[in-house]
Amino acid sequence: MPTKHPTTTHPLPPTSLSNLISPLLTSLKQNFTDATISLVPCPNLTQPPFHLAAPGLSGHEAIVDIGGPAYLHPVPDFSKKYDLGRIVASLSSGEEKGKGRLAIGAGAGPFHIVGQNSELIPNFYISASGNVTKNLTHYAKIDPSTQTCIAGPVPGASTAGALMANLFLSDGDPGPVLRITARNRIGDKSFTEAMRMGIEEREISMGGVFVVEGAKVWAHVMPDFCGERLEDAEVGKWLRFFEWGGEGLVFLSCFHGVDFGVGVRVEHTH
Repeated sequence: MPTKHPTTTHPLPPTSLSNLISPLLTSLKQNFTDATISLVPCPNLTQPPFHLAAPGLSGHEAIVDIGGPAYLHPVPDFSKKYDLGRIVASLSSGEEKGKGRLAIGAGAGPFHIVGQNSELIPNFYISASGNVTKNLTHYAKIDPSTQTCIAGPVPGASTAGALMANLFLSDGDPGPVLRITARNRIGDKSFTEAMRMGIEEREISMGGVFVVEGAKVWAHVMPDFCGERLEDAEVGKWLRFFEWGGEGLVFLSCFHGVDFGVGVRVEHTH
């Protein structure tokens, strides 16, 4: 029988997208010379450059925090294997019944399927009947022999994950979204960190997709498990960092203004 995971639900107070523009823009302009935010109809996100599993981000939006870094270090807990598709389907209740669900976000890859520790970029759509009808989930891992990054679709079109995952859920419907641009970073915050600072200490959660064009990013990829205790102070040395450039780098992200007193990860982007 499938594992039944204990869950905690935290309803969020209603917040309109238009009311988020000012605090987000103020924070972005402290970190970038140019930033804009506008409320627009969502483009078809199944099309380039986004390539999501559903066209929109609207409808019964929620963010799910599964597992956490404590299952990775100091010692990995190899019992923490998750069927993210099954979890997303099981969370549909009330008004969400009868609706398909889009799941996007960031997490740790299924080591039991990929063959080693890896990063996970969940991107799948589940029908109202609970079947995965489109799965564009990818992983990224470090080749142990060359120390280079290898990425690709998760084998077998699996929706499995492990250790931790942070997912933005919606019905995948078209609707209004915030179109946010930022250029020329001058502060010490990343794009997502700067946005999160704009809602800090407020019970607000956000998720979505963004594209990096004409710029470079500095990002990490987890290598395979090290076989030794990994204390917090050593994690930065253990991770492998890469500089990526070019056009059309797509990132999926979710973040919170607070941790809601239950220790949720306040920002995660892949």
